[in-house]
Formats: sequence, structure tokens, C-alpha cells
Amino acid sequence: MAVTGLRRWTLLGSVNIASGTSSDLINAGTGAVTLAVENQLFELSLPKFSSAQADILSLSDEIPQGSKITGIQYIYPLGFSATTFPTSATTRSQLTLSDSNVSSYEIETVTANSPFRLKSVGGDGNLLGLNIDPFDLSSLNLVKFNLTLHDVTGIPSGDFNARSGGANFGDTLSSLSGPFPAVRVFYNAPKVVITNPTRVVLNNNKKVVIGHA
Repeated sequence: MAVTGLRRWTLLGSVNIASGTSSDLINAGTGAVTLAVENQLFELSLPKFSSAQADILSLSDEIPQGSKITGIQYIYPLGFSATTFPTSATTRSQLTLSDSNVSSYEIETVTANSPFRLKSVGGDGNLLGLNIDPFDLSSLNLVKFNLTLHDVTGIPSGDFNARSGGANFGDTLSSLSGPFPAVRVFYNAPKVVITNPTRVVLNNNKKVVIGHA
């Protein structure tokens, strides 16, 4: 099993937030955003990374051709706060590849203030309900992330919010280390077959085969 690095999204989709700078959710941005009203949300797309040569590449470019996708994982920060907390508050997060190809919801319901922390969803052996051809690496470049404040039951104080945000590599946000929000992919790389034997002559004149068909 192999895994890509954690890769941030680079494009904003639908955004409706209560406070913060939405561009901090993507690329090299670092900063917090809040959701305070039901159905406020943000959506991110086009996960990319920078190569050692400073080329900006798609997520699939990090995976060797012929590999088999075995899992997907995403991380994002989340916390809740209010002077008077509502009866309950619920967020939903999700990955999508298209309008009809969506992951199962990750649902977070809290009934009191909750500390700002990193949530991790998925992993090796888990495609989160997405319909993914395990050998179609290019499909990974379409993956989107969204977070929605889905439900607020009861009447909170005016300072109620669900807090999220973004952080770049090497940056921190409320003591959480970036990068986030981010996605990574687990895969099995193709086996390398050596078709031509190579022999090495050692100092003691013995020959050792280091490859074979």
C-alpha cells in the first residue's frame, strides 16, 4: 500500500459563510471561517500539489500509472462555540465526483461547545461510497469537498458558530498544523517486472543475478 501526500484544493465553488476570508480555504491561504446559519456552506475543488521542480500538478499525477486505488481520505478542522448553545447543531461534510456520484455524509452533531480539532474521514480500504473505477486515476482530479451547517435546533445566542478554516504546509491555525482542508489517496502501485537478467561480477570473481524475467 502507498499513499499520496495531503493535497489542498485550489478552487472555490459555492461559498456562503458568516465570517472569514473564503480564499484561506484553498491554495496557500491560512485563516478561519465560520458558519452561523442553517445551510451556510463552502465547496472546494481541484486538488493539486507542487512538485520538487515547482510545477503545479493534479492529484493523479502523483500516482504511478497502472496503480489500483484502494481508498481516499479527507481532513478538515471543525469546532463549535456559543455563549448560549442551541439544543443541538449538526454539520455534514462530503466528497463528490459529480452531481450523482457522491460519498456518504460525515455527520457531526454536538449539544455543547466543542473544541477546534481536525476531523479525518476515510482511509485505506474505504472509498466512502464513491463510485470510482480503481484504475481510472484521472477521476480523482474531479473530487470536490463540501461542508454545510445542516441543522440548528433551538435558539442559540448571537455569537453561535461552527468554525472551520484552512492552513498551508508549515502553518498553524489555532495550534492545528496544516495542510487542511486536504485529501489524499491510498493505492497499490503496479509490480515492476525485470525482463532482462543483469549479472554483476564481484571482486572474488563470483557472478550474482540481480534480476530475472
